[in-house]
Amino acid sequence: MVRRNGNPKLIALGDLIAKVKQSPYNWIHVHRDTWCLNVSESRYFKVQHIAKKNVVELGSVTVISYYDKGEKHPIKYPRFTSMFKSRDIDQIFKSFDEYLKENPNTMSEIMKQHRKFKGDATDPQLRFLKKVFAKTVSKSSNKLNKEGIMKEIDVHLNGLTKKQASDIIFSYTVSRSSAIQVYILEHFLNKKEKRKSLLD
Repeated sequence: MVRRNGNPKLIALGDLIAKVKQSPYNWIHVHRDTWCLNVSESRYFKVQHIAKKNVVELGSVTVISYYDKGEKHPIKYPRFTSMFKSRDIDQIFKSFDEYLKENPNTMSEIMKQHRKFKGDATDPQLRFLKKVFAKTVSKSSNKLNKEGIMKEIDVHLNGLTKKQASDIIFSYTVSRSSAIQVYILEHFLNKKEKRKSLLD
């Protein structure tokens, strides 16, 4: 669609959010304008709104691990390969569906990820999440009622399933504190009443 002045219509982030929510796949919000779909320990898909170019781009990320000199733990480098880029959000997701139909092994891996975690979140998962949430909150704006929100976070985390905890951990590995900030906004500051009580 084109405006009367000839400029392409600006993509609304809300339209992308709606499309992601309608998707049958487990897209996880990792940044304000970015969602990721986990495939395996070394691969995931990423869809993002690139405002400067006024396009939505979907691609595959391969996590490459290598050891630097003197390092005991591997350094992980995410390599992004663009697959689809368009101003038509519907077309992006249609193209992705077609890609999965043509690549049944990838579809199988995605479904396996969705089914592999059962039961309540484990103690190691919860310890890790409480640590990263506390770290993110401590560095947040002074306008945030940090003590109040940490109490709500503790209760919330203790009620997570293993799958839910795994999704948050995955988002953190992709986008670090940005993913935790997004999660806090969506789960604790998403209603006017909550914002009033948790923002000083």
